[in-house]
Parts: sequence; C-alpha cells; structure tokens
Amino acid sequence: NNNNNNNSDQLIKKHDDTIQFSWIIEEILKPIENRFKHHFETSQSRVNSIEKPQWYFTYSLKLIEQHSSFIIQLIQPILEIKKGLIRLTAEQEFSLGIIRLVRHKLKKDCSKLAEFSEKWIISNTINECIIYDKTIENSFPENSIFSNCASILASHRSIQVIWLKIEIESGIECFNKLNLLVNESCWYDNNNNN
Repeated sequence: NNNNNNNSDQLIKKHDDTIQFSWIIEEILKPIENRFKHHFETSQSRVNSIEKPQWYFTYSLKLIEQHSSFIIQLIQPILEIKKGLIRLTAEQEFSLGIIRLVRHKLKKDCSKLAEFSEKWIISNTINECIIYDKTIENSFPENSIFSNCASILASHRSIQVIWLKIEIESGIECFNKLNLLVNESCWYDNNNNN
C-alpha cells in the first residue's frame, strides 16, 4: 500500500501541470488566478517586482491557508475525486492550482532573472523558492509533492550557472573566514608586546 502511495506521488510530481481539476475547483480558482495574474504578471502592477518574489510566494501561501477550511468542510464532502491512479482531495486540488500559479510566474521570470547582473536578485529568488518549498512541506505536508519551485530555477541553464557561481563565491568567502581563524596571529593581541 505504501508503494502505491509512492507511485501515485511520483505520478503527480511528474504530471502536476496536466492534472485536470474538477469543475468546482476550476470555478473557485478562476477569480483567484485572474487576481494573481493581475497583481504579479502585469507590468503596471506595483507588486510585480522581480526583486520581490516573496510577495507572490507569501500571497499564495495565504490563499491556501485562508481557503483551507472552506475547501475541506464544504467542497470535499461534495466531491469524490478520482483520476485514474491518482486520488486527490479537494484541498490538494485547490493547493495544486495555487502552486501552479506560482510555478508559472517563476518560469516566466527565469529569463528576466538570468539577465540581471546583480546576483543578489537571483540569490534572493533562490532563497525564497527554498523557503516556499519548505513552508509548503512543513505547513501543508499533503501538498508538498506539488511544490518544488527550486527545481524550476535549477533546470534553467543560465540560472544554474549563476547559482553555481554564487555558491562557489559563498564557499570561498566562508573558507577565507575560516582561514583567518586558523591563522595564529588572530589569537594574539597585536597591541600588547608580550
């Protein structure tokens, strides 16, 4: 039975962008998707900032949290969702819809991110992706199979190269700090002649 759950999880991970939602979840998601795209994908929106990915990550987490009781208490009893080998609850289906919005936005931003010379912007986005994935995993464990936003950045070749450079520079900086600590002169008071 546990093996069946693992197979189902792998199938969901692989095909999460193609899973068809039930009609009621699609209807609930339509205005949310429109609002999300208006705020985070239109050029005239002040919150559509490539420098602030935490804005859309946080917004999506709040959406999942705010709608959770409604979905579980009112929608789930109405629906019995069966899609081949995959069985999703209404909450998972709704959460997947929200996470898809985030993944779509992130995919759209990858090319723009790769063009920035300021590494802190990419570094910030990487950190926010990892935090987002961990938050989904810890707060909504049943939905963690859908997130994995960091993989979107890792699969973009230009961002991969920049990410690796950032990691190497960070490692060298840590090594240099450590090297200072092992230097004997750092342990002596240079002002004292003793």
